[in-house]
Amino acid sequence: MKRLLILSIILILTISAKAQSFMFYRGEQPLDDNAEFTVTDYQEYMKLGDITVLSLESELRLKNITDNDVQATVTQTIVENPTDFVSGSLSFCFNSCYTGNVNRTLTGTISANSFSVGYHADFYVYEGISNRIKVKYTAYILDGLAKTNLKTVTVTYAYENHIPVTDVTLDRTTASLTVGNTLQLTAAVAPDNATDKNVTWTSSDPGTASVDESGNVTALAAGTAVITVTTEDGNKTATCTLTVYDDNSTELAETNINPSFNVFQEGNQLKLNYSFDSNACQLEIYNLMGQKVAQHALASGTVTFSLPERLAKSVYICTVKNNKKTITTLKFIVKY
Repeated sequence: MKRLLILSIILILTISAKAQSFMFYRGEQPLDDNAEFTVTDYQEYMKLGDITVLSLESELRLKNITDNDVQATVTQTIVENPTDFVSGSLSFCFNSCYTGNVNRTLTGTISANSFSVGYHADFYVYEGISNRIKVKYTAYILDGLAKTNLKTVTVTYAYENHIPVTDVTLDRTTASLTVGNTLQLTAAVAPDNATDKNVTWTSSDPGTASVDESGNVTALAAGTAVITVTTEDGNKTATCTLTVYDDNSTELAETNINPSFNVFQEGNQLKLNYSFDSNACQLEIYNLMGQKVAQHALASGTVTFSLPERLAKSVYICTVKNNKKTITTLKFIVKY
Protein backbone atom coordinates (compact mmCIF):
# COMPACT_ATOMS: atom_id res chain seq x y z
CA MET A 1 0.00 0.00 0.00
CA LYS A 2 2.83 2.39 0.88
CA ARG A 3 4.57 1.61 -2.40
CA LEU A 4 1.34 2.27 -4.30
CA LEU A 5 0.96 5.65 -2.59
CA ILE A 6 4.51 6.62 -3.51
CA LEU A 7 3.91 5.61 -7.15
CA SER A 8 0.72 7.70 -7.21
CA ILE A 9 2.59 10.75 -5.92
CA ILE A 10 5.32 10.23 -8.50
CA LEU A 11 2.69 9.96 -11.22
CA ILE A 12 1.02 13.20 -10.16
CA LEU A 13 4.36 15.01 -10.07
CA THR A 14 5.25 13.61 -13.49
CA ILE A 15 1.97 14.84 -14.96
CA SER A 16 2.48 18.28 -13.39
CA ALA A 17 6.04 18.46 -14.75
CA LYS A 18 4.97 17.82 -18.31
CA ALA A 19 5.10 20.65 -20.81
CA GLN A 20 2.14 22.98 -20.56
CA SER A 21 -0.67 22.48 -23.05
CA PHE A 22 -1.85 26.10 -23.15
CA MET A 23 -0.57 29.60 -23.57
CA PHE A 24 -2.46 32.86 -23.27
CA TYR A 25 -1.76 35.59 -25.81
CA ARG A 26 -2.74 39.23 -25.89
CA GLY A 27 -3.10 39.80 -29.58
CA GLU A 28 0.11 38.41 -31.02
CA GLN A 29 2.07 38.74 -27.77
CA PRO A 30 2.44 35.58 -25.62
CA LEU A 31 1.84 36.13 -21.91
CA ASP A 32 3.68 34.66 -18.96
CA ASP A 33 1.72 32.54 -16.53
CA ASN A 34 -0.08 34.68 -13.92
CA ALA A 35 0.33 37.76 -16.09
CA GLU A 36 -1.74 40.84 -15.23
CA PHE A 37 -2.68 43.86 -17.35
CA THR A 38 -5.26 46.66 -17.54
CA VAL A 39 -7.54 47.48 -20.46
CA THR A 40 -8.51 51.15 -20.85
CA ASP A 41 -8.97 51.48 -24.63
CA TYR A 42 -12.51 51.15 -25.91
CA GLN A 43 -14.58 51.40 -29.06
CA GLU A 44 -18.24 51.89 -29.80
CA TYR A 45 -20.06 48.57 -29.84
CA MET A 46 -23.73 49.38 -30.37
CA LYS A 47 -26.58 51.82 -29.70
CA LEU A 48 -29.45 51.04 -27.33
CA GLY A 49 -31.81 53.95 -27.87
CA ASP A 50 -30.09 56.95 -26.30
CA ILE A 51 -27.41 54.75 -24.73
CA THR A 52 -24.09 54.10 -26.45
CA VAL A 53 -22.50 50.80 -25.45
CA LEU A 54 -18.70 50.71 -25.49
CA SER A 55 -16.53 47.60 -25.68
CA LEU A 56 -13.28 47.20 -23.72
CA GLU A 57 -11.60 44.27 -25.44
CA SER A 58 -8.95 42.23 -23.61
CA GLU A 59 -7.61 40.79 -26.92
CA LEU A 60 -7.03 37.56 -25.00
CA ARG A 61 -6.40 34.47 -27.13
CA LEU A 62 -5.90 30.90 -25.95
CA LYS A 63 -3.60 28.53 -27.82
CA ASN A 64 -3.07 24.77 -27.64
CA ILE A 65 0.71 24.43 -27.97
CA THR A 66 0.76 20.62 -28.17
CA ASP A 67 0.62 18.28 -31.15
CA ASN A 68 -2.70 16.82 -30.01
CA ASP A 69 -6.24 18.08 -29.69
CA VAL A 70 -7.07 18.78 -26.06
CA GLN A 71 -10.28 18.98 -24.08
CA ALA A 72 -9.92 22.26 -22.18
CA THR A 73 -11.77 23.82 -19.28
CA VAL A 74 -11.77 27.61 -19.08
CA THR A 75 -13.06 29.78 -16.26
CA GLN A 76 -13.97 33.41 -15.65
CA THR A 77 -13.63 34.46 -12.00
CA ILE A 78 -14.49 37.96 -10.80
CA VAL A 79 -11.77 39.22 -8.45
CA GLU A 80 -13.21 42.71 -7.92
CA ASN A 81 -16.87 43.47 -8.60
CA PRO A 82 -17.78 46.19 -11.10
CA THR A 83 -18.19 49.66 -9.67
CA ASP A 84 -21.55 49.84 -11.45
CA PHE A 85 -23.40 46.56 -12.04
CA VAL A 86 -26.15 48.13 -14.15
CA SER A 87 -23.97 49.91 -16.71
CA GLY A 88 -21.30 47.22 -17.16
CA SER A 89 -21.37 43.57 -18.22
CA LEU A 90 -18.72 40.94 -18.95
CA SER A 91 -18.78 38.94 -22.16
CA PHE A 92 -17.09 35.53 -22.04
CA CYS A 93 -16.91 33.11 -24.97
CA PHE A 94 -15.56 29.61 -25.46
CA ASN A 95 -17.43 28.11 -28.40
CA SER A 96 -20.58 29.64 -26.84
CA CYS A 97 -20.89 33.23 -25.58
CA TYR A 98 -22.36 34.44 -22.30
CA THR A 99 -22.80 37.90 -20.77
CA GLY A 100 -23.20 38.95 -17.17
CA ASN A 101 -21.07 39.69 -14.14
CA VAL A 102 -20.90 36.14 -12.80
CA ASN A 103 -18.24 33.43 -12.51
CA ARG A 104 -18.36 30.91 -15.37
CA THR A 105 -16.80 27.56 -16.30
CA LEU A 106 -16.88 26.37 -19.91
CA THR A 107 -15.40 23.34 -21.69
CA GLY A 108 -14.47 22.58 -25.27
CA THR A 109 -11.86 21.17 -27.62
CA ILE A 110 -8.89 23.11 -28.96
CA SER A 111 -7.18 21.69 -32.03
CA ALA A 112 -3.48 20.83 -31.98
CA ASN A 113 -1.09 23.78 -32.33
CA SER A 114 -4.00 26.14 -32.82
CA PHE A 115 -5.72 29.11 -31.26
CA SER A 116 -9.23 28.58 -29.98
CA VAL A 117 -11.41 30.32 -32.54
CA GLY A 118 -14.25 30.69 -30.06
CA TYR A 119 -12.32 32.13 -27.10
CA HIS A 120 -13.11 35.79 -26.35
CA ALA A 121 -13.26 38.05 -23.26
CA ASP A 122 -14.60 41.63 -23.11
CA PHE A 123 -16.31 44.13 -20.84
CA TYR A 124 -19.21 46.24 -22.11
CA VAL A 125 -19.96 49.62 -20.49
CA TYR A 126 -22.34 52.54 -20.98
CA GLU A 127 -20.71 55.64 -22.38
CA GLY A 128 -20.52 58.42 -19.79
CA ILE A 129 -20.59 56.16 -16.71
CA SER A 130 -17.18 55.23 -15.29
CA ASN A 131 -16.78 51.55 -14.48
CA ARG A 132 -14.11 49.11 -13.40
CA ILE A 133 -13.90 45.33 -12.87
CA LYS A 134 -11.07 42.86 -12.24
CA VAL A 135 -11.30 39.32 -13.65
CA LYS A 136 -9.11 36.21 -13.54
CA TYR A 137 -9.15 33.87 -16.54
CA THR A 138 -7.90 30.29 -16.22
CA ALA A 139 -7.39 27.39 -18.63
CA TYR A 140 -6.63 23.80 -17.58
CA ILE A 141 -7.16 20.11 -18.32
CA LEU A 142 -9.39 18.24 -15.93
CA ASP A 143 -7.79 14.84 -15.19
CA GLY A 144 -10.25 13.14 -12.84
CA LEU A 145 -10.41 15.59 -9.96
CA ALA A 146 -7.01 17.11 -10.67
CA LYS A 147 -6.48 20.30 -12.65
CA THR A 148 -3.37 20.03 -14.81
CA ASN A 149 -1.64 22.28 -17.32
CA LEU A 150 -3.02 25.27 -15.43
CA LYS A 151 -2.59 28.73 -16.99
CA THR A 152 -3.90 31.97 -15.49
CA VAL A 153 -4.10 35.64 -16.51
CA THR A 154 -5.76 38.53 -14.65
CA VAL A 155 -7.34 41.46 -16.47
CA THR A 156 -8.59 44.78 -15.06
CA TYR A 157 -11.10 46.60 -17.27
CA ALA A 158 -11.18 50.32 -16.44
CA TYR A 159 -13.39 52.86 -18.19
CA GLU A 160 -13.08 56.46 -17.03
CA ASN A 161 -15.60 58.93 -18.37
CA HIS A 162 -13.38 61.88 -19.27
CA ILE A 163 -15.03 65.29 -18.89
CA PRO A 164 -12.64 67.88 -20.38
CA VAL A 165 -11.74 71.20 -18.80
CA THR A 166 -13.31 74.14 -20.65
CA ASP A 167 -12.05 77.12 -18.65
CA VAL A 168 -10.17 78.33 -15.59
CA THR A 169 -10.56 81.65 -13.76
CA LEU A 170 -8.87 83.35 -10.81
CA ASP A 171 -10.60 85.09 -7.92
CA ARG A 172 -8.74 88.26 -8.91
CA THR A 173 -7.00 89.57 -12.03
CA THR A 174 -4.95 92.35 -10.39
CA ALA A 175 -3.46 92.71 -6.93
CA SER A 176 -0.90 94.75 -4.96
CA LEU A 177 1.45 93.69 -2.18
CA THR A 178 4.28 95.20 -0.22
CA VAL A 179 7.56 93.31 -0.04
CA GLY A 180 7.36 90.40 2.40
CA ASN A 181 3.58 90.02 2.30
CA THR A 182 1.64 87.13 0.81
CA LEU A 183 -1.54 86.62 -1.17
CA GLN A 184 -3.60 83.46 -1.69
CA LEU A 185 -4.96 83.12 -5.22
CA THR A 186 -7.80 80.69 -5.85
CA ALA A 187 -8.44 79.03 -9.21
CA ALA A 188 -11.86 77.80 -10.35
CA VAL A 189 -11.79 75.08 -13.01
CA ALA A 190 -14.86 74.61 -15.20
CA PRO A 191 -16.93 72.57 -15.43
CA ASP A 192 -17.23 71.57 -11.78
CA ASN A 193 -17.31 67.87 -12.72
CA ALA A 194 -14.23 67.97 -14.96
CA THR A 195 -12.27 64.73 -14.72
CA ASP A 196 -8.84 66.33 -14.23
CA LYS A 197 -8.91 69.60 -12.29
CA ASN A 198 -5.18 69.72 -11.54
CA VAL A 199 -3.41 73.03 -12.18
CA THR A 200 0.12 74.42 -12.11
CA TRP A 201 1.22 77.90 -11.02
CA THR A 202 4.00 80.07 -12.48
CA SER A 203 5.35 83.58 -12.02
CA SER A 204 6.65 85.69 -14.92
CA ASP A 205 9.26 87.18 -12.58
CA PRO A 206 10.14 84.88 -9.65
CA GLY A 207 12.52 87.54 -8.35
CA THR A 208 9.62 89.92 -7.84
CA ALA A 209 7.00 87.43 -6.66
CA SER A 210 7.05 83.68 -6.18
CA VAL A 211 4.07 81.34 -6.22
CA ASP A 212 3.83 77.84 -4.77
CA GLU A 213 1.86 74.81 -5.98
CA SER A 214 -1.20 75.95 -4.00
CA GLY A 215 -1.37 79.46 -5.48
CA ASN A 216 0.16 81.22 -2.48
CA VAL A 217 2.05 84.30 -3.73
CA THR A 218 4.95 85.92 -1.85
CA ALA A 219 6.14 89.45 -2.69
CA LEU A 220 9.95 89.54 -2.84
CA ALA A 221 10.99 92.80 -4.51
CA ALA A 222 9.44 95.93 -5.97
CA GLY A 223 8.16 95.44 -9.50
CA THR A 224 5.44 93.70 -11.48
CA ALA A 225 4.89 89.99 -11.98
CA VAL A 226 2.16 88.09 -13.79
CA ILE A 227 0.96 85.01 -11.91
CA THR A 228 -0.42 82.36 -14.28
CA VAL A 229 -2.46 79.27 -13.48
CA THR A 230 -2.57 76.53 -16.14
CA THR A 231 -4.79 73.47 -16.23
CA GLU A 232 -3.13 70.12 -16.89
CA ASP A 233 -6.09 69.13 -19.03
CA GLY A 234 -6.47 71.44 -22.01
CA ASN A 235 -3.78 73.96 -21.00
CA LYS A 236 -6.37 76.61 -20.13
CA THR A 237 -4.89 79.68 -18.43
CA ALA A 238 -5.83 82.64 -16.26
CA THR A 239 -3.59 85.44 -14.97
CA CYS A 240 -3.28 87.92 -12.15
CA THR A 241 -1.06 90.98 -12.58
CA LEU A 242 0.67 91.68 -9.28
CA THR A 243 2.32 94.98 -8.39
CA VAL A 244 4.85 94.78 -5.57
CA TYR A 245 5.83 97.93 -3.64
CA ASP A 246 8.74 98.56 -1.31
CA ASP A 247 7.71 98.75 2.32
CA ASN A 248 8.23 102.49 2.56
CA SER A 249 4.65 103.71 2.99
CA THR A 250 4.17 107.27 4.09
CA GLU A 251 2.12 107.92 7.21
CA LEU A 252 -0.58 110.53 6.70
CA ALA A 253 0.35 114.02 7.73
CA GLU A 254 -1.78 115.86 10.27
CA THR A 255 -1.98 118.89 7.98
CA ASN A 256 -1.69 119.84 4.35
CA ILE A 257 2.06 119.76 3.58
CA ASN A 258 2.04 119.42 -0.21
CA PRO A 259 -0.65 121.36 -2.00
CA SER A 260 0.11 119.88 -5.45
CA PHE A 261 -0.92 116.30 -4.57
CA ASN A 262 -1.08 114.62 -1.21
CA VAL A 263 -3.37 112.71 1.11
CA PHE A 264 -3.65 113.92 4.69
CA GLN A 265 -5.81 113.32 7.73
CA GLU A 266 -7.80 115.72 9.85
CA GLY A 267 -9.16 113.79 12.81
CA ASN A 268 -11.07 110.88 11.31
CA GLN A 269 -11.43 112.62 7.95
CA LEU A 270 -9.21 111.67 4.99
CA LYS A 271 -8.55 114.49 2.54
CA LEU A 272 -6.80 114.78 -0.80
CA ASN A 273 -5.10 117.93 -2.08
CA TYR A 274 -4.58 118.16 -5.82
CA SER A 275 -4.27 120.54 -8.72
CA PHE A 276 -5.45 119.23 -12.11
CA ASP A 277 -6.67 120.99 -15.23
CA SER A 278 -8.79 118.09 -16.50
CA ASN A 279 -12.37 117.12 -15.75
CA ALA A 280 -11.66 113.49 -16.67
CA CYS A 281 -9.65 112.64 -13.55
CA GLN A 282 -10.68 109.63 -11.49
CA LEU A 283 -9.59 108.81 -7.96
CA GLU A 284 -9.22 105.12 -7.11
CA ILE A 285 -8.11 103.72 -3.73
CA TYR A 286 -7.06 100.08 -3.31
CA ASN A 287 -6.16 97.96 -0.32
CA LEU A 288 -3.10 95.70 -0.44
CA MET A 289 -5.22 92.77 -1.59
CA GLY A 290 -5.87 94.68 -4.81
CA GLN A 291 -9.52 95.36 -3.94
CA LYS A 292 -10.91 98.76 -4.87
CA VAL A 293 -12.35 100.39 -1.74
CA ALA A 294 -13.17 103.86 -3.10
CA GLN A 295 -13.69 105.55 -6.45
CA HIS A 296 -14.60 109.18 -7.18
CA ALA A 297 -14.55 111.63 -10.09
CA LEU A 298 -12.36 114.67 -9.42
CA ALA A 299 -13.24 118.13 -10.65
CA SER A 300 -10.54 120.22 -12.30
CA GLY A 301 -8.75 122.99 -10.46
CA THR A 302 -6.87 123.27 -7.19
CA VAL A 303 -9.08 121.43 -4.78
CA THR A 304 -9.12 119.82 -1.34
CA PHE A 305 -11.29 116.72 -1.70
CA SER A 306 -12.79 115.07 1.40
CA LEU A 307 -13.13 111.32 1.09
CA PRO A 308 -16.67 110.32 2.19
CA GLU A 309 -15.62 106.78 3.08
CA ARG A 310 -14.01 106.05 6.43
CA LEU A 311 -11.12 103.65 5.74
CA ALA A 312 -10.01 101.11 8.31
CA LYS A 313 -6.50 101.27 9.73
CA SER A 314 -4.27 99.76 7.02
CA VAL A 315 -2.02 100.51 4.05
CA TYR A 316 -3.68 101.81 0.87
CA ILE A 317 -2.70 102.79 -2.64
CA CYS A 318 -4.20 105.97 -4.06
CA THR A 319 -4.22 106.30 -7.85
CA VAL A 320 -5.39 109.19 -10.03
CA LYS A 321 -6.22 108.43 -13.65
CA ASN A 322 -6.90 110.80 -16.51
CA ASN A 323 -8.87 109.18 -19.33
CA LYS A 324 -7.94 105.79 -17.83
CA LYS A 325 -4.21 106.62 -17.88
CA THR A 326 -2.50 106.67 -14.48
CA ILE A 327 -0.96 110.06 -13.84
CA THR A 328 0.03 109.72 -10.18
CA THR A 329 0.12 107.09 -7.42
CA LEU A 330 0.64 107.43 -3.70
CA LYS A 331 0.83 104.77 -1.01
CA PHE A 332 -0.26 105.76 2.50
CA ILE A 333 -1.06 104.35 5.95
CA VAL A 334 -4.27 105.18 7.77
CA LYS A 335 -3.99 105.41 11.57
CA TYR A 336 -6.68 106.52 13.98
